[in-house]
Amino acid sequence: MKQSHCTVHTATPSTLRLPITWGETACATIAVIDPELRSRQQMGRAIRRLGHWPLVFTSALELMQACSYLHLRFDAVVVACPVDAGAAGALIAQVREQVGPECPLVLSGGKRGLRELAVLHARESDHVEVTPSSFEEAYLLMRCFLQWHRARVAGQFVEWGSFRFDLSADSAQVAGIRVELTPNEFDLAIVLFRNVDQVLTHHALRALVWDSGHRCGSGVLSTNVCGLRRKLGLGAGRHGLELQAVPGQGYRLSTTASAPEENRRRQREPVRRAGERAWGSAAAAPGSAA
Repeated sequence: MKQSHCTVHTATPSTLRLPITWGETACATIAVIDPELRSRQQMGRAIRRLGHWPLVFTSALELMQACSYLHLRFDAVVVACPVDAGAAGALIAQVREQVGPECPLVLSGGKRGLRELAVLHARESDHVEVTPSSFEEAYLLMRCFLQWHRARVAGQFVEWGSFRFDLSADSAQVAGIRVELTPNEFDLAIVLFRNVDQVLTHHALRALVWDSGHRCGSGVLSTNVCGLRRKLGLGAGRHGLELQAVPGQGYRLSTTASAPEENRRRQREPVRRAGERAWGSAAAAPGSAA
């Protein structure tokens, strides 16, 4: 497996990118090319939970069209390689032509073709791994890649009062009791809990949670909001937080009078996350939890 400590230049903002508002720190744009819907969604979700911005494509042709019409630039590209060695080489060559030789690739493939990928097609800045079979594996793969390139990595846990979320395993707890959330409900909760007391627009929430972005209807968003209110007890503010609709704008997860003082004080202070570094930093890679 070829790897190196390289400096990756942050992409210029595109018309599709929205800021991940928590911390207001550098956010890398990472493309995902994978014809399989399930694995494509898992990889996009893993990138979002690690604090970066995924744009997903089913083929190199879609990537080419996006780069041509929208003038996109990427900090890295995740490529699901086909089994056939010739087809894999052609795909990687197409991707490199679009994103340039300096952009690192995450090449994933079957165990039998892994050595050939590493020897024939990977460069020093690339990362070659077996194709992840679950979200947890996709999360660990991308966390390893980002840390190796000294990129900022979001902590594994998001905690606020009685609430605790494990980003690597879709695990949510309220007052020590596990709550079952769908993947979209979980991702929506993470965005809201990272931005307590801030209004998040409908457009921002759809773009930050769903790969389809603007194609995600308002009914899908409202359904997931209702699910969170019910499952996490955010309708009555029982645990110091209330999920409110802001007419004509979006939603806000607001602190209530019963919120723990420590958490309310934390919201008033500037966001500082120890150990996190901007993409391309020369400092040691972070690995601490939030």
